[in-house]
Amino acid sequence: MLVSSVNAPLERAPDRARRASLLLMPLVASCAALLPSSPTPQPDTERSAPASDYTWRSVVVGGGGYVTGIILHPKVPDQIYIRTDVGGMYKWHVTDKRWVPLLDSFPQKDWHLYGVESVALHPENPQIVYAALGKYLPRPWLKLPSGLYRSEDGGAAWRKLGLPVAIGGNENFRWVGERLAIDPNLPKTLYYGSRSDGLWKSIARQRFRGGRSASLPDTHPLCSSIRTGPVGCF
Repeated sequence: MLVSSVNAPLERAPDRARRASLLLMPLVASCAALLPSSPTPQPDTERSAPASDYTWRSVVVGGGGYVTGIILHPKVPDQIYIRTDVGGMYKWHVTDKRWVPLLDSFPQKDWHLYGVESVALHPENPQIVYAALGKYLPRPWLKLPSGLYRSEDGGAAWRKLGLPVAIGGNENFRWVGERLAIDPNLPKTLYYGSRSDGLWKSIARQRFRGGRSASLPDTHPLCSSIRTGPVGCF
C-alpha cells in the first residue's frame, strides 16, 4: 500500500493546467491540419466593373395602368401589339421574348401621348402601323394636343397626321374595341371613329374636306356627324 508522506511537496493547480495544455498542443495541431484551408479572397469583379461595361435599358413592365387592347397582325404570326391607357404602346419581340416599348422616343412634355386609344395594322405591309394617341378629352382646365400617328418601320419612329379631333385613351369605355380600322379589301382606306366628332375617312393618303359618306348609314346618335376630312395624308 502506498502512503503519501506529509513531507512530500504538493503539485500546484497552475502547474497541472500548464502540463495539460502542453499535452493537448500536438493533438490540436494535428486536427487543424485536417481542416480545409479558407480560400483566398478574390476581388469582386462585378462590383468593380466600370459603368461603361453595362448595357442599360428600360425595365419592361407591360405598361402602366390598364392594357386596354391587344392587336394581332392578320397575316404575320407573332406580330402582336398591346396598347395601354396611360403607359404607352408595346410590341412583342419574338427573339428576346419580351415586350418592347414603342413610345419612349416621345419627349417628357408629350406625356399625354402615352394614352393609346386605338391601333390599326396595315394588312399588306406589316411595317405600317397607325395609333391614335392622347389621354384626355379637352376640359375647361385641360387642353392637351392629341393626334393620329403613323409608323412605317413597325413602331420605331412616328409621324403625326393631320386629324384635328379629340382623342381620349384614358377616358371611359377605352376597353371596348378599336376605333381605327383599315379596310381589309381596300388597304388604302382608313377609318377612325372619334368620340365626339363623328366618323373620319381617308383614301389613298389624300386629303378630304366636307361632305357626307353615302356608304355609311347615319342611324346611331354617336355617328350623327359623319365626315371625310380634313384628315391629313395617311
